[in-house]
Amino acid sequence: MLCKVSTPWWTSTCRSVTNSSVALLKLAGLAQTLPSSVGSLSSLRRLSLAGCRMMVRLPSAVCRLGALQDLDFTGCAALESLPSNLGAFTSLRALNLSRCLGLRSLPETISRLSALQVLNLTRCALLVEIPMTLTVITSLQMLNLSGCAQFRGTLSSLECLATVVLGYS
Repeated sequence: MLCKVSTPWWTSTCRSVTNSSVALLKLAGLAQTLPSSVGSLSSLRRLSLAGCRMMVRLPSAVCRLGALQDLDFTGCAALESLPSNLGAFTSLRALNLSRCLGLRSLPETISRLSALQVLNLTRCALLVEIPMTLTVITSLQMLNLSGCAQFRGTLSSLECLATVVLGYS
C-alpha cells in the first residue's frame, strides 16, 4: 500500500493505515524529524524523505524497519549524520544520500548492510571519506561519489564494484 503524504504527515490519513500494510511511505519535503513510532511499520519496504531539507538526524528507532529495501534522503541538506545502528537494515538494497550537504561521514556499521547494492553519495559536499569497512559488502555494485568536493578517501580496496562514479559537477 502506498502512503504518500502532501499535508503534515501527523494529520494525514496515513495514521489510519495499519502497520502491517504500509509498504511505501513518502514524506516529500515535509518532515523535520521522524517519531520513534515509525519503527513499528514492520512491512515498510521503501521510505522516501526526499526534499526534507530541515531534517538533521533520524531517530535510531527507524533502524527497526527490518523489511526496508530502499531508503531515499535525496536533498536532505541539513542531515548531519546517520544512526550508529544503520547496520540493522539487513534488507536494504539502495541508500540514496545525494545532496545531503551536511553529511560529513558514514557510520562504520554501514558494513553490516549485507544486501546493499547501490550507495549514492552524489554532491555530499562535506563528505571527506567513506569507511574502509565498506569493502566487506560483497553485494555493493554501484558507488556514486560525483560532486563530493571534499572527498579525500581511497577507493583502492573497492575494486570489486561494477560501477564507481567520481568527478565534480
